[in-house]
Amino acid sequence: MKIAVLNIATGNYISLFQKSKDCISKNFLTNHDVDIFLFTDSDLKFTDERVGIKKYHIERKGFPGDTLYRYDYFLLAEEELKNYDYIYYLDVDCNVVAPVGEEVFGDLVATFHPGFYKPHLHMNEIHLNTGEFENRPESTAYVSREDNMGYFCGGFQGGIPEKYIKAWRTISYNIEVDADNGIVARWHDESHWNAYLLEGKNVVLVGPAASIEGSNNGEIIDSYDVVVRLNYANINNPEDSGTKTNVIYYDGSLHNYGDMDLDYLVCSYPRTEWFFQERCSQAVGYFSRIYNHRVVDSELYNDLKNKKVRPNSGLIAIVDILQSNVRSLFITGLDFYRSSYIKEHPDYGSTDLEQINEIFKAGDNGDFHDIEAQFQYFKENIVPDKRIYVDAFLEKLI
Repeated sequence: MKIAVLNIATGNYISLFQKSKDCISKNFLTNHDVDIFLFTDSDLKFTDERVGIKKYHIERKGFPGDTLYRYDYFLLAEEELKNYDYIYYLDVDCNVVAPVGEEVFGDLVATFHPGFYKPHLHMNEIHLNTGEFENRPESTAYVSREDNMGYFCGGFQGGIPEKYIKAWRTISYNIEVDADNGIVARWHDESHWNAYLLEGKNVVLVGPAASIEGSNNGEIIDSYDVVVRLNYANINNPEDSGTKTNVIYYDGSLHNYGDMDLDYLVCSYPRTEWFFQERCSQAVGYFSRIYNHRVVDSELYNDLKNKKVRPNSGLIAIVDILQSNVRSLFITGLDFYRSSYIKEHPDYGSTDLEQINEIFKAGDNGDFHDIEAQFQYFKENIVPDKRIYVDAFLEKLI
């Protein structure tokens, strides 16, 4: 494979390039042909026995210009970079200290910010710090929800030329729009990178209903940008349900997710719920140490409850996902108990709605999951959203 690594080193930062170059040469994708593209205002010359070095002269803009306009610099080399299989950007003060291999291959590669990657425990309370997104709606870097899918750093990113160069063009344009309006995004190019990554994803929500069996939708599900599953994940039947999983919304129980490589795990019930401490706190504490994790927003959840709709994990996932800037949400394997659970599900059994409602009512002090109320809410408030698509079974029910 032909690999391009982009570095920017203006002013005194050129003093860091030699070490960055040496680390890339020693540790980065050493089984492939690597060229470093150095964007600099310096006349210094560099050579290396393993990697090629291509220099592009740029005028220093100072801070934050040198980082804010990085994508404009990259576009100077667009035609040459189109000939590479993968392109990566690496901050010049970020060193590759251990071997990095093909695990970084991907259409578009982003890195969770190391300062916000995992929540931490402090004084017996779980805190999730998800970074500081641009919060001014007038900025093109605006992100509507700060706890969406995690906060990404600007220091290492990349992908195939088709996808990564498309991101450059979009972000470069958005930065110019902001500049025309007298706006500099909160964290400059990093804010725009996060906005780009969090906007316009095609998402599929895969539920555990038996109506998914025989659908042969596995390949379609795995083709989505983000695959969201519920509770037990349901990946035992790849032909119908696919194998890819990015996000799981779970019910506060200690499920066994084994070695699943999740981007995010979301507890469907907020800390303000009367049963949270008893039912959910142990799982939340445990999973927060392992995964990128958050607890669903109490305001969103209570808004549903105030409408006499206490949501199951499925409905809360739908409402929560639609709070973000997704391009589309396809719902499959979720039919409001019109079919049973799939056979592999621990709760496989009855399809009698009255019996199911009685189960949900038991021991909940009158505060229970009313399936019909949820279905009515879904039809009246979710289905009209033009981003929503449903499978054939649910479409007939609607």
